[in-house]
Parts: sequence; C-alpha cells; structure tokens
Amino acid sequence: MSREKKFKAWDKKEKKWFAEGNTFNLDYSGKYGVFLFDNDNWDMDGKDLEWVEFVGENDKHGKEVFEGDVVQPYSSGLKYDLAIIRYIDHSFCMAWPEDKHSMDCIWYFDFEVVGNIYENPELLKENPHD
Repeated sequence: MSREKKFKAWDKKEKKWFAEGNTFNLDYSGKYGVFLFDNDNWDMDGKDLEWVEFVGENDKHGKEVFEGDVVQPYSSGLKYDLAIIRYIDHSFCMAWPEDKHSMDCIWYFDFEVVGNIYENPELLKENPHD
C-alpha cells in the first residue's frame, strides 16, 4: 500500500508558503529543477524553496501532517512535550527539540498539529531550523 505523495514549499526568502494553500505532486525522476509559479512569484531553480513532504497521515482534527509540523502528541491519555515531525532513517518520526537524540515513530501516538517550524518557531524552546 502506498501513500499519496504531496509536497509544500516554504519560500525562505519571502518567509511564506510558496503558492499558499497548494500542494504539489512531483514525480521522482531524480530531477529537482522545476518551474513553479503562483500569481506573483516564479521560482526557476527552487533555491529559495524548502520542500516538505506529506507524511500520509492526518492529525486528530483531520489536518494533513507535513515534515516540519510542530505537534502535540498524546498517548493513553497522557500529553507529551511538543515535537517536530522529521523524516529520519526512511521513516517519519517525532523529534523532541530539547533532546536531539530522542525520537519516536508517529504511528504510536495521537497528535494535533499546533504549528510548524517555519511560521511558529516560538513554539519551540530552540529552533532546530536555524
């Protein structure tokens, strides 16, 4: 069973989602030179874009979960510290910023997306994106 492959792109220069509200379905041809545009912006080589991938799951409210999302995990009625969704060793994981070596598989938890590392760095004690 394969999951749907969708991407969003954060424009590092403009500090906003590129073509906000859109996700992109890209092929895996091994080529990253894509031409993208929204109403006012063109990005010919993608150098100012940081791509994040859909993890194939939705949070408890039905919101799609992407790499870089900050989530509030729950398990057996317990609330855990905020974590960041990362792609590590061929799997999507939750990584806790205060312990760079601590991570867990996202499939073991219920969670809610509360923000992301791009728009809401204040949610984290330290911003691992810097």
